[in-house]
Amino acid sequence: MPQKTLIIAIISLLVISFVSLAYIESRAKDPNLNKDWWVLSFQDPHSNNLNFTIENHSNTNDFTYTVSQDTNILDKKSIVIPKGETKSISVSQTPDTKTTITAWTDSKDKKEIYK
Repeated sequence: MPQKTLIIAIISLLVISFVSLAYIESRAKDPNLNKDWWVLSFQDPHSNNLNFTIENHSNTNDFTYTVSQDTNILDKKSIVIPKGETKSISVSQTPDTKTTITAWTDSKDKKEIYK
């Protein structure tokens, strides 16, 4: 009888451990849960297309971006992107020279991408 009780206790502890780890892992995969980050990236990094996206998982919703070639600013806009959403931005210009896309938030957290 004690052997059967021991086996049941071990199996019960394993099941509880697996369920707990699965719950912790699922919460860690949620990009919005207790996290504060955002990403600036090209939609197609291998082409001459300058279209880009901003994916927001931060507490800041207000973004400003500029598209510039050398020292000339081609486009500058402010946009609102709610937490958990991605905004695609189309740029009509094609890169003749080195093009820089810069985005920043109200807190001056700044990111740049180059083509």
